[in-house]
Amino acid sequence: MEIRVSKKDIVWGYISIFFQMTSGIIVLPFILRMLSSEEIGYNYLMLTIGSMIALFDAGFSPMFGKNITYLFSGAQELKKEGVAETHSEVLNYHLIATMLEVAKMVYRRLSVLVLLLMLTIGTIYIYYVTDGFSSVKHSLAIWCVYSFSTFFNLYFAYFNALLTGTGQIKEEKKAIILSRIAYIIISIILLFCGMGLMSVCIANLVSPFLGRYVSYKYFFTKELLEQLSGQTVTKEDKHNTFFILWYNVKKLSISMIGGYCIFRVGMLFAGVYLSLEEVASYGLMMQLSGIITSVSQNYYIVKQPEIASYKVRGDKNKLTEIFSFSIISFLLMVATGLLFVVFCGPLVLNMIHSNTHLPSQGIMLLYSLVVILEANHSLCGLMILTDNRVIPIAASIIPGFFIVLLSYLFLKYTQMGIWGLIIAQGVCQLAYNNWKWPMVVMKDLKITPYYIIKTGFSQITNKIYRLTTYVRC
Repeated sequence: MEIRVSKKDIVWGYISIFFQMTSGIIVLPFILRMLSSEEIGYNYLMLTIGSMIALFDAGFSPMFGKNITYLFSGAQELKKEGVAETHSEVLNYHLIATMLEVAKMVYRRLSVLVLLLMLTIGTIYIYYVTDGFSSVKHSLAIWCVYSFSTFFNLYFAYFNALLTGTGQIKEEKKAIILSRIAYIIISIILLFCGMGLMSVCIANLVSPFLGRYVSYKYFFTKELLEQLSGQTVTKEDKHNTFFILWYNVKKLSISMIGGYCIFRVGMLFAGVYLSLEEVASYGLMMQLSGIITSVSQNYYIVKQPEIASYKVRGDKNKLTEIFSFSIISFLLMVATGLLFVVFCGPLVLNMIHSNTHLPSQGIMLLYSLVVILEANHSLCGLMILTDNRVIPIAASIIPGFFIVLLSYLFLKYTQMGIWGLIIAQGVCQLAYNNWKWPMVVMKDLKITPYYIIKTGFSQITNKIYRLTTYVRC
């Protein structure tokens, strides 16, 4: 089974990103206008904790998706490292059934563990940053609802990996779109009913059920269910498959922890050392930058199953073309978007009478540079991952440790505030990761920066020419 990503998949990918991002953007003006700065700051702290909880899934999701792609591309065995050489047009449905059982087992246990951690350790942190649940009205009840919403979001998360892994990009994006539309509608209705921050938490709790239902219908087709119905998966099968995955999952998970320290630990420190108003400002900058980055990375993310399929088939030419176009288009889009936020964002916030404002332009420009460099080497990391290799753990843990240390020192002993958080992240990443992994990918693909620029711009020019020719016709 050859897995290819069509233009429709890419279009649906952008529509999905639009709804994922604009679900926040559409609701954001109502939040900024109808909630206090304290509530907005509290919301960003909850989102930061939620992103930390997502680390429990971070190692498994890409591994499940990648190995599902291998199996539906005809691989007859799974390996801890590298790609299996055995390949057939007849799919190994027993191995597929085993993979599905392992996914259900893993996510069931992860979600329960996460819920327990949020309701215990998480509650203690929220108690501290809200001055004993007093600075934000109904803060404890809001936190409990948010905890259960995180539980269900994680419990259903493996369906995204299943659809993406089988090349059903369009179907996966439709499920996400329907879920985000439900989130938007529920959030806005409840906000106008005066339920405050609880509105967003309830919407986040309810919306995943719709996405899960649609994903199930798309993935488990009648034909697939018939093929899987006769498969018997033993405990030994699940045990062996799990430990094949675990070999890289454990390394990837630790790397993701380092990634969390790089991106999110500053927000946790901000909750302790800065006011909730400052937390809201910093969080808003991070949210808008994240939206721009996600949209810019979409083409490459959507192409991941196709890239993995080309890896299995050994098609280096296609790999270099996709990589070059993805990197150049990403850099052009992310730079344009972030500059718009820096210079036009404050004007837009004034127009909607926001209770929260962005940091200074100097802070936003520096943060934009840090974000671009980070996202660029993250894309290179994904290319390495498609070869069933994981970036060494130390590359995330060591920078993550120093970012935590410098963030703490800057906030505790200086008046640098948000400047300190950004400088800590930027300096530690620039020392190694920002340049190391792009160099590794270029060496693997036997290409140069000049080749990437030339090929990337050439493909962009060709696509624009074909588009204008089509419009004229």
